Amino acid sequence: MDKIIETYDTTLRFATFEGSEGIKLEERLAIIRMLDSMGITYIDIGTPENSEEYDRFLKQALELQLESAVLTPFIRAKDCGRRIGMEPAVLKILEMDAQTVCVEGECSEYVIRDEGKMRLEENLWQISQVISWFRSRGKAVIFNAHNFFDSLSSSSAYTREVIKTASSAGADRIVLCDSSGYALFHDITAGIDVARMQHTRRIGIQCANSSGCADSNAVVAAKSGVMHIQGSFLGTGPNGNISLAVTIANLQINMGYSCIPYMKLNRLTHAAEYIADQMDVSVPPAMPYVGRLAFAEEIPMIPNSRSANMVHPEVVGNSRRMNLMTSYALTVLIERMNKMGYKVTRDLITSLDIWKEYHRGYATEVSIALQILRGLGKVNSVFTIQDVKVLTERIAGTDYDRTHVMMESTLGGEKRLSSGVGTDIVEAFWEAVQDAVSDKIKNARNIKINSIRGRAMSRSEFSAILDVTNGERAWSVSAVEPTELRCLCSMACDVIDYHLLMMGFYREKK
Repeated sequence: MDKIIETYDTTLRFATFEGSEGIKLEERLAIIRMLDSMGITYIDIGTPENSEEYDRFLKQALELQLESAVLTPFIRAKDCGRRIGMEPAVLKILEMDAQTVCVEGECSEYVIRDEGKMRLEENLWQISQVISWFRSRGKAVIFNAHNFFDSLSSSSAYTREVIKTASSAGADRIVLCDSSGYALFHDITAGIDVARMQHTRRIGIQCANSSGCADSNAVVAAKSGVMHIQGSFLGTGPNGNISLAVTIANLQINMGYSCIPYMKLNRLTHAAEYIADQMDVSVPPAMPYVGRLAFAEEIPMIPNSRSANMVHPEVVGNSRRMNLMTSYALTVLIERMNKMGYKVTRDLITSLDIWKEYHRGYATEVSIALQILRGLGKVNSVFTIQDVKVLTERIAGTDYDRTHVMMESTLGGEKRLSSGVGTDIVEAFWEAVQDAVSDKIKNARNIKINSIRGRAMSRSEFSAILDVTNGERAWSVSAVEPTELRCLCSMACDVIDYHLLMMGFYREKK
């Protein structure tokens, strides 16, 4: 069985340019760059519009130097008319010289007759003509069989004919669409079998999420042999959608499929949060794999079970947010520190005064473990920050915006002065940190910030969480301090300490 799965992202297809829910040009381009950097195969850019906004977007999108993703326009066969080459949307597709086009055709007899006001034969002719027209001009065609699963139960013969027509016309992929979102797993497997009977080899799946089964149906479809999955990275869409972030993790980590390059898996959480920021939405806290509560400590680790082999949060760039007042959370923490070579006990930890403060604000496993090891005298930080000065420069009426950071720190007892500059305080601050430690700490320059977020807990208290990666592993640190800048200082020390910890610098001497 072929283990490679193509991913097709539809995030931008359903995004409008204007209104309260619109996505700006810069945000659209940022989403494309992020999807491409994650290894998504196809990025849907919607149906070409006759508008200045879309023209500007299309021009700048085509100028992007993408690594591997294919920008793919979307068009409905019924909207192409009889004179296909005269339609404005079709002309724009030709102008942009797209390698691949996604064409949607209707499978439901009811929709064709009552809503489309077309004869069934005319619908088949239109599908065949549109696919053939694009194929004759060197375009690969992905055919989306709209309402496939619903129409399969109400008008099976005609649905089969639609699939057969699209395949005969030269469609490179036939995507079976659960457009209503109410298909269950047995409907998915039955529909794939029907498509195969029409000599369709390259089959894909697209599911709305009205019944909450989209992600599980995608896994069932992959198991049944599909090689192409359409969805949006966060599962967004009119009725919800397959979440590519969740589906990629399920297929790649738990089932051995290849959806994106494996070395990019540890950026999955960062990509989800980044795309959510561009869309001005939030990642649902309980969203599998990438939500901040995705890895709950209450899950029992039963030996020789699937949960025992469950992915560690760091594999997808997430971290274990723990409710540290639970007995199970404490047990997990002790086990992890013992595996690292630090013999600690429950009584030792709970005797610490700092333990009573761990329920406040953001809390990550790494920062908690470091604070406990420091409190027990098993880790003495070699890097500390004494003072930070921030200078911001802006020129009115221009895009010039620079932040300078001057830092006074101590590394191994040696006082250091370092500096950094960036477009914001976090970028400038982290450059100053690396400037202070990179000559003494191996691979410190490889540590990159994935994301940072925080919240005010009161007028005099701030909590923040920082996600970083060194190219091999990702981890998160947290802090609760009087100011945002103090949070940055505390988290930077935790990042360096954990980096040294993983290098064996703080290994307990026997």
